[in-house]
Amino acid sequence: MTTQVGPSPSPYGDSDVGTIIGCVMIAFAIFLCIASQFKKYFLRHSKSMVKSARSRFASRPRQSVFSIDTRGSKLDHYSPDRIALRFLHDAFYCYLMNKGDSREHLQRIMSMLHFSEQQMQDVAKKLWPARRRPVLSTFVENLSKYKLEWLKSCGSTQMGISWNFVTSVAENLFSSFASYLAFGGIETSFPMGLKLMATKSAKGKNMASTAPAAEEENLYPIAVLIDELRNEDVQLRLNSIRKLSTIALALGVERTRNELIQFLTDTIYDEDEVLLALADQLGSFTPLVGGSEHVHVLLPPLENLATVEETVVRDKAVESLKKIADKHSTSALEEYFIPMVVRLAKGDWFTSRTSACGLFSVAYPRANPGTKNELKGLFRVLCRDDTPMVRRAAASKLGEFAKVFENDALKDDIFPMFSDLAQDEQDSVRLLSVEAGIAIASILNDGVRMDLIKPLLINLIEDKSWRVRYMVAEKLTELQTAVGPEIALNDLVPAFNALLKDVEGEVRGIAAARITSFCEGLPAAGREKAILTHIIPVVKDLITDPNQHVKVALASVVMGLSPLLGKELTVEHLLPIYLSLLRDETAEVRLNIISSLEKVNDVIGVNQLTQSLLPAIVDLAEDGKWRVRLAIVEYMPLLAQQLGQDFFDEKLLPLCMAWLTDHVYAIREAATVILKQLVEKFGQEWAVKKVMPKVAELAKDSNYLHRMTCLFCFNTLSGALGKDHTLKEIFPIVSQMSEDHVPNVRFNAAKSLLHIGKVLDNQTLNSELKPLLSKMAEDSEFDVRFYAEETRLALGLAA
Repeated sequence: MTTQVGPSPSPYGDSDVGTIIGCVMIAFAIFLCIASQFKKYFLRHSKSMVKSARSRFASRPRQSVFSIDTRGSKLDHYSPDRIALRFLHDAFYCYLMNKGDSREHLQRIMSMLHFSEQQMQDVAKKLWPARRRPVLSTFVENLSKYKLEWLKSCGSTQMGISWNFVTSVAENLFSSFASYLAFGGIETSFPMGLKLMATKSAKGKNMASTAPAAEEENLYPIAVLIDELRNEDVQLRLNSIRKLSTIALALGVERTRNELIQFLTDTIYDEDEVLLALADQLGSFTPLVGGSEHVHVLLPPLENLATVEETVVRDKAVESLKKIADKHSTSALEEYFIPMVVRLAKGDWFTSRTSACGLFSVAYPRANPGTKNELKGLFRVLCRDDTPMVRRAAASKLGEFAKVFENDALKDDIFPMFSDLAQDEQDSVRLLSVEAGIAIASILNDGVRMDLIKPLLINLIEDKSWRVRYMVAEKLTELQTAVGPEIALNDLVPAFNALLKDVEGEVRGIAAARITSFCEGLPAAGREKAILTHIIPVVKDLITDPNQHVKVALASVVMGLSPLLGKELTVEHLLPIYLSLLRDETAEVRLNIISSLEKVNDVIGVNQLTQSLLPAIVDLAEDGKWRVRLAIVEYMPLLAQQLGQDFFDEKLLPLCMAWLTDHVYAIREAATVILKQLVEKFGQEWAVKKVMPKVAELAKDSNYLHRMTCLFCFNTLSGALGKDHTLKEIFPIVSQMSEDHVPNVRFNAAKSLLHIGKVLDNQTLNSELKPLLSKMAEDSEFDVRFYAEETRLALGLAA
């Protein structure tokens, strides 16, 4: 039997394929027809759909400008109409709330259009003082007229809606309200949006207003921010949330508490970036809700934010909750804050329990004894939670919690929690318990308690998971400080030795990077012996480690051991290590050794390293990676200081000059910068004798990029050489280069004249630079003329 290779033949013939394609096209055409008919049907029934949306508005119980939710209706697409409808609602809210009868508010603005004129006049007589009725009567008449016109515009006696007509109704209505404002009919308690729209209309009709004009102009943008809080565009909502404090200031503390905070609590279901910004803003909202007395009103929105799925939002919410916890009085903390912590800790979803872990440290210190016992029990339950994410959160916050504990409660309460977390089956929990152990150890001063926690810490150092050992190595110096010098010398030195020999390269690398800081933290009495016995033998093995990252980390710190051991021991034990690392094949290793030369120079000098230094420096200077070359260029002034002028002139100056013609611009630029530093170190005469002749040769180079590098050198050297040398050595060369056949060179010469001119006196400027710049200002190239004119203006030489 033969096996067919390749794609199987199609079960359809060519004619069948054509038939299928035709059927698909016919089906698509039918779909388009159906969609078109559906569109017409939708447009015919749009009035009933809008009426349904209007009914939804009327059923909402909250009495706030923020309660209007136009999402999902046609209003979403017409921002001016949406604003008009919202402020019509606000007008009715003001109309009713100002009379002290809030029950009628449930009717909303749509209900106003159902009233007959007589019914509205009856309401006016019942609710309004006699002196205000004439103005209200005018308002009622206008509203009745709007109702008739509205019905007429719809062509039916049933309630319909014309969106363009809503906007015009709003304009006239607000104009009437603006007139009414002039008579003092509405106090300052009315909604912000109404006031803004009313004053805007009044200005258009040249009517009086009780609010100052400047205040009106400043308040109008607030209406836009309020509207953007419900906008469908995420970025607009985000911008408005970031300016939430501005909205709160405009609304005042009472309306912020009663309306804005309630609105924010109801809008928790939003994009993560919006919620993150909201959580951040609420942390500084205490003054905006009336101070410490009312700070508890911020808890509901932050509690909701602390339960969302996104980690960064929860963390920010917890951070804000910790900020406002201190603002609570003791009674308010017991009444509002601690019950919230308990609710979060007992939440069904793990997100609330993880957030609760971060709040115990601020709730516990001011709680009464009975509540403290409850909080300790809750945290103990969280440390044994079935969900690893909750145990991780508990482990990361245990240290904070331990710091606010009473000392006599540490043994009975904190130790069992730490023991559970340090021996957890999940390595992600155990590694987070390392920081908790350090925090607990730092507050211990009793030998018995230290004996309890020390075995747990040693077990973490020897943990089977490399991630836990890595965490211990990273935090070793902090642990060393926490446990004290005696335990550090007797117990941590052997443990550190084991970390340096770890089978995982990542653990060896992070431990190697801590060698110097760990040795510096050892007590002086036993430091030298510990280094020679436990550290140096391991370091000698690490210089041949197969993992280059370990050697790079070692080279960056090993020179720091020299001051700890002194001259003789450095020469005996450390010098061979330095020389070996200088000959390492990895460029970063050699570079790290060279960058730390000053530490050795202070102890033994660098003469003994000179013979090994030069080959390493040359190799780095010619390395194929331009970033390695750039690093050694930047270290050259340090090498010049350590090695002396004679060695530098003979061995290193040629390298500096060669960098001026490197094919990478960043290297050439860095070389020009270090030349100025070298001149400042070795003096002007050295520069004139050793540097200027070689730089001047670049002015005649066939490569225009090298000629431009010459100009860049002059830019940096002119300030270091002084007036006389600049005029004698630099200006003639720049003058010649101003006539270069390449325009780029000529306009860079014009730039260089600006640097030169800054060190010359006025007489020289007028006699030497001004004629040259005038000539360049007439160059055929626009760029040359432009920079020549810029230089003339900067130096005050304009004709």
